[in-house]
Amino acid sequence: MILEKDPICFNHNLETVERLQKEVRRGANYKKSLSLLKKVKKYCSSYSN
Repeated sequence: MILEKDPICFNHNLETVERLQKEVRRGANYKKSLSLLKKVKKYCSSYSN
């Protein structure tokens, strides 16, 4: 997993609000994106702020 290498930053763009998700990011899932970011924050305490 990439987080095991202790990166200094982690980026995952949402680009929009959930309401506009299907128009702007076809094929993407807003809730899955938020879940990924929450997991990264939990796994890497350095990303908490």
